[in-house]
Amino acid sequence: MKKSLWILPIIFIIWWYPKEPAEDSYYTITPGTSAFKIQNDLFRMGYEKFYGFFLIRLLMTGKRSHICAGEYLLPAGISPIDIFIKFTKGDSIVHRLTIPEGLTVFQIVQLINKAPHLKGVLTIIPQEGSLFPTTLNYNKGQERSEIVTRLQKLMIEKLEELCTKQKNPQLQTPHDVLVMASIVERESKLSNERPIIAGVFLNRLEKGMKLQADPCIIYAITKGRVAGGYRLRKVDMMIDSPYNCYKYCGLPPTPICCPSEESIKAVLEPQKSDSLYFVTTGFGNHRFSKHYKVHRQNISLWRKKCKPNKMRKI
Repeated sequence: MKKSLWILPIIFIIWWYPKEPAEDSYYTITPGTSAFKIQNDLFRMGYEKFYGFFLIRLLMTGKRSHICAGEYLLPAGISPIDIFIKFTKGDSIVHRLTIPEGLTVFQIVQLINKAPHLKGVLTIIPQEGSLFPTTLNYNKGQERSEIVTRLQKLMIEKLEELCTKQKNPQLQTPHDVLVMASIVERESKLSNERPIIAGVFLNRLEKGMKLQADPCIIYAITKGRVAGGYRLRKVDMMIDSPYNCYKYCGLPPTPICCPSEESIKAVLEPQKSDSLYFVTTGFGNHRFSKHYKVHRQNISLWRKKCKPNKMRKI
């Protein structure tokens, strides 16, 4: 009986020794994960035949502080050295989030809160217009607040870059540029029209006229919860709000959305013209005019052709 006991350790080793994975696996390194945990996991998952390769490699290369957090794909049959290179180079799975142009910060926060594989919940709404519309990559387990910080930094950098190249006497600060760009963004989605619309608004500022931009009133009514889809009534034009640029001269106090780089450039490089008015044709573009009489005629054409629904909706 005693002579057969020697086989028990062998049976235990065979049972405990991890088998090489037959399928691809996913492995996540969270910030602060120790090298010892990673080593144990790799051995347990069967990616190392002999315990300690990962730790020894870290000591030999001095890259213990270079382990990158993220989600990693480990194909079946990948070598321990390739795993080490992945983890220290940060060759992780990248997730992508697209922030469309012209959304309000409230809407962008909603998008970020719905994005998968991120940590935390955003409860504080950033300053309007402060988030740059773009597509960015992120890793699994990142904090949502980090995404907001990145978008804010991008907007600051873009304004600094563009505002040093062009200046307009009607727009004294980058904040003014951002406010005007947000209005242009909401007025038209056509690239060729944005510099013209920017020129119209700048002409109005120069002459001391009111901007009379409908999107500003919509922002006052909806509090930035929606960026469009609201048909204004005459009574809405009487709302007492600093965003009511039918009632007050000058720019509203803040942007009304997060504008694109294209709209910022349109404000800084507007198309020169004598136009002071514009109205939609109902087909995506606008008619521009210098005189109010012609503007009224253009409004009549729009009403006859489009017969807009008088019901307001959100």
